[in-house]
Amino acid sequence: MSSPSSSSPTSTSEDFHLEEEELSRPYGSDLEERDEEDEESASDSSFEPGTQACLYVAAAVAVVAAVAVAVAPILILQDMKVEGTRLLHQAQKQKMRMSLMLQSEKIAFLWERCNRTTLHCKPCKEGWVQHKDRCFLFGGIDARLRWRAAKHDCIRQWSHLARIPDEDTHYFLNNMSTWWTEKIIREGIKDRLSKTPAIEFWIGLNDFDVNGTFVWHDKSHPVVSFWSENEPNHQEGQNCAAIGQPKVGDLLNTWDDGTCLNKRQYICESKALVKY
Repeated sequence: MSSPSSSSPTSTSEDFHLEEEELSRPYGSDLEERDEEDEESASDSSFEPGTQACLYVAAAVAVVAAVAVAVAPILILQDMKVEGTRLLHQAQKQKMRMSLMLQSEKIAFLWERCNRTTLHCKPCKEGWVQHKDRCFLFGGIDARLRWRAAKHDCIRQWSHLARIPDEDTHYFLNNMSTWWTEKIIREGIKDRLSKTPAIEFWIGLNDFDVNGTFVWHDKSHPVVSFWSENEPNHQEGQNCAAIGQPKVGDLLNTWDDGTCLNKRQYICESKALVKY
């Protein structure tokens, strides 16, 4: 009976002392201790977010480096492919330019005068006659064409109807025309060429643009002229000039304006292959 009564007061006393201690502690001191503990805990773990960020950055850099290493050969191959395509197109263009050059008028001009095996060249093509830096072709003995047809035949041969820029050229062509006329008569071809008795040679002079104003094929006006007496007479349809036959007492002035639709001999002109 005495044991229970003695233990009860002791327990009550201890609880009382604990309550006194708790009451004697300043208010909020337990909160401060908890804050300090939280700060210590936070300070101990403060390195963790920074460390993780560094690890993330390092991982990202490693990934980028790995991708760059993997992609670099592909980019290099692409660049090489683009450069190869560019060089191929450039070579094709160069080949095309060379092909066009070989087919150009200048190369054709050379091949017509040069032997492709020996590369020996002559000033004029076969059958053409040289005068200074020009070559002239008198249409074949049987070649009688209308003015426009004669013009196109000259163009076909990389030339044009003759142009007479000075007195010396006129002398040369006048003499050659006379020689050809004598050759035609001598070989008995004149009678079967045409009913027209006169033998004349078309040149490039014409007045298609302005009637009565004669110009050469390049639209330049004659510097000198050698019209026969009463020529040009500007009759209808007579828009083309020709070198006719010299008349008694006047061997120089032989130009005549004729009907362009009449068929005549003609003279083509081209550049001569000469050194300067």
